[in-house]
Amino acid sequence: MDKNNTRTFLLATLGLLLVRTVQADVTVVGARAELSAKEPRQVEVTFELRNDTSHELELLKAVSDRAERVEFKQRSVDAENRARVWPVAKFEVPAGGRLKLHSNGRFFLVTGLDAGVAAGQMLPITFTFEDERPLTLQLRLEAAPR
Repeated sequence: MDKNNTRTFLLATLGLLLVRTVQADVTVVGARAELSAKEPRQVEVTFELRNDTSHELELLKAVSDRAERVEFKQRSVDAENRARVWPVAKFEVPAGGRLKLHSNGRFFLVTGLDAGVAAGQMLPITFTFEDERPLTLQLRLEAAPR
């Protein structure tokens, strides 16, 4: 690992540690940000969000300073085996529960990535809950599957 990659890794790790320190009651597990093979300026973000509070959380908004938009989406397959995707206004995380975001269900779609954003780089995304509490993640962009 060269010096720049080591520094990026350490900064990303420090960022996640700070998030967990500030947001001890909300944990993100298995986060992935995968570039689209069809749309090079688009990324699907998936992860599991654990809510260790005693009340339901509503995830209302997500933004990134490296992209034009971050949208909440739902995907399903209909009876004729056609994939459908539609926008979702918010995601709810039950008290003491989990929200699983994955490519065959609920996920985040990041569109309009800055020019020059590529696999291996970090993508910051800030999520805002109903109580205006932010949660910022630094996600390493993964190459699109071939």
